[in-house]
Amino acid sequence: MSVLDLLARAEVSSDLEHHDHDCDVDTLGAAGMAAAQNFAHMAIFRIKYLNDPAEVESAKRLFIMWARRAMINRGVNPSGASRVGVQAMTAWVNDVCQACHGLKYQAITGTPALSDKQCSKCNGTGKNQIRHGGELGEVFKDLLQRADSACVTIQYGIKNKLGRD
Repeated sequence: MSVLDLLARAEVSSDLEHHDHDCDVDTLGAAGMAAAQNFAHMAIFRIKYLNDPAEVESAKRLFIMWARRAMINRGVNPSGASRVGVQAMTAWVNDVCQACHGLKYQAITGTPALSDKQCSKCNGTGKNQIRHGGELGEVFKDLLQRADSACVTIQYGIKNKLGRD
């Protein structure tokens, strides 16, 4: 079972007793320890994978901070960092292509089956494409990669604490 599956199950568990075998309490404890080392990253992780509305403001602040740094590093005026950060966060959280619903292929009209033609909107990636070009497009890519990396860090931390390397 993946870390995401374990955490999703533990988040809604009604059994919060500690047992001799691996249990939901162990998963929640591991997530807490991983969060203690990377608190800001946990907000990003929780908004993406656990749909936690309590983390929206924390995630938004982090994306704005990352946007400001990325814009300065790329020589772009950082005055629009708030807008860029919020747009990047929204794009990252809602990254599934609306045309193919993440399935990567076009549906055959009138059937529940998929064709062998890749989705033309996402070019077969299943994810929304970045519409910004130039340096601003690179800033968006930087932010999305940084958010993905933050989530990998949290997943690794949870796996490490659970002893599942």
